[in-house]
Amino acid sequence: MRKEAIYIIIALFSVLFFNQLTAQSNSANPYDKIGQIHNKVVKDFLQNYGDKDLSEEEVLNISSQLCEKYGLPKPHLTQEQLSLLKEIIRGSSDFAGIASKVNVSKNATKYLTQLFSIIDKEGKEESVQYNQIYKAIIKIEETILNDESLPKNERKMLLESTSIMRHSLYLWNTHIGNTAGKKRKCCKWLRWLAVAGADVAGFLLSDGNVSASVSASNFVYTITK
Repeated sequence: MRKEAIYIIIALFSVLFFNQLTAQSNSANPYDKIGQIHNKVVKDFLQNYGDKDLSEEEVLNISSQLCEKYGLPKPHLTQEQLSLLKEIIRGSSDFAGIASKVNVSKNATKYLTQLFSIIDKEGKEESVQYNQIYKAIIKIEETILNDESLPKNERKMLLESTSIMRHSLYLWNTHIGNTAGKKRKCCKWLRWLAVAGADVAGFLLSDGNVSASVSASNFVYTITK
């Protein structure tokens, strides 16, 4: 009887884990694992440092150490790029402007603009559900997957960006949500959307460095406390 109870508990946890993963994944995206890797490192940061009062330099150093711990390359966000993230968070510009700073074709820029426009639009609302954003990202992914004109390297970069955004949004929605402190120091953004948007911005500004997306995530989470 005791063994049966243990098996039931294990099964329930397995179902819960599977449901959580399914809620943020897209099996059609061949690069979806990058979003899972991103979240794994950020969760480590939140569990061990999320409640600490850290300086910007400390956050970046810790993020670098955590990336090394998981076998990832060192993040390389410049001070200029970090300043750009601050400007967006404070409301001086929108996330969609990041798309024009990435050295890709006009077609790829179009998809990046669409992706960031989701954050720009929904982030200014008083409340928004993760599921509706998830569906919007999935639609963009379907179009990217069916666009045969995209070079292989750009398709990969775009699908890695959508993966990071989906997984990151799920993590930050769970951690921050639409309620307490939702816009603290974020002039016009729902905080969980702003942090997730910064993740993808960091990834793209660093030429596809997932460690930079982790650093950007932890950085913006900290400066918006």
